[in-house]
Amino acid sequence: MLYKAIAASSNGIAISDASQPDHPLIYVNRSFELMTGFSAGEVLGNNCRFLQGSDRDQPALEEVRAAIREERDCSVLLRNYRKDGTLFWNELRLSPVHDERGQIIHFVGVQNDVTERKRAEEELQRAHDELEDRVRQRTAWLMEANARLQREIDERRELEEHLTHQAFHDPLTGLPNRTLFLDRLDLAMERAKRQEGEVAVLLLDLDDFKVINDSLGHEVGDQVLLAVAERLENSLPAGEILARFGGDEFIVLLEDASSPGEAARVAERILEALRRAPFVVRGRNSSITASVGMAFGGQGKERPGDLLRNADLAMYEAKAKGKNRHAAFKPGMDARALKRLERERELRRALEKE
Repeated sequence: MLYKAIAASSNGIAISDASQPDHPLIYVNRSFELMTGFSAGEVLGNNCRFLQGSDRDQPALEEVRAAIREERDCSVLLRNYRKDGTLFWNELRLSPVHDERGQIIHFVGVQNDVTERKRAEEELQRAHDELEDRVRQRTAWLMEANARLQREIDERRELEEHLTHQAFHDPLTGLPNRTLFLDRLDLAMERAKRQEGEVAVLLLDLDDFKVINDSLGHEVGDQVLLAVAERLENSLPAGEILARFGGDEFIVLLEDASSPGEAARVAERILEALRRAPFVVRGRNSSITASVGMAFGGQGKERPGDLLRNADLAMYEAKAKGKNRHAAFKPGMDARALKRLERERELRRALEKE
């Protein structure tokens, strides 16, 4: 009964004689013959290693040898070759057989041809590898596309920041320009109204700067303006806003002007910064002074334009009094300015008649 079961098994079964050198085969069933293509007459008396042919460098063979030495079971997957040389994957289960004295007399090898399963696994692995490769390629492409997009975003942001800076800053000195100053003045006046504070505007005009431009040229004039802007920045308290208002005019916003006296001290500091050392123009020392007009607002109905107009009137008042000084706006300056304009019109008309 046992013999018939072994002979009829769908697994290939091979039995070796463990008492003989090199463990020759003493039995193979019909399934072994069909699986390998070798007949029993061709293989009996030989070691089963012929199934590996020249493919001896298999880690699983070391496991088989160790199991035989240690007289124990093992399960391995081997590359075997049929009689016609074709490869098949052999799932081998090797077990020792003992006699009544406990001595090993045989090894039984149960073989299962798992070539189709192995091929399916390899195909699955190949498909997995291909998918992984496509995913890596796609990921790399997406990362590069994202990097390009980020670079474009960064470049656009830099361009926008550059354009914004250009729109709100003077190209020569880098100071805030008229547009940005008016925006800050408007915000400061709104804040002053809410907090019951006051702001001060100091409008500065360089005295006789036109002489430098006309005699030495605009390039030298620009160098002087840069030097003036640097001195003004260094003379102001931290946090106060300095802007170039156009031409040779600069303007300062004092957001928390506690008193006219405080604004006057800042104005005097500005004038002193210009006076304390001459400017070097074309290798020669030149004294440059300025006239500063001050105006205050925040609690009344003044608008930003009113403060600028008042500061401008005060600045011309300082020039009229001899330049190189500061003056604060007073209500009567409006009338004096109108009279001055009327006198200038009359003078022009008189000159035109001659």
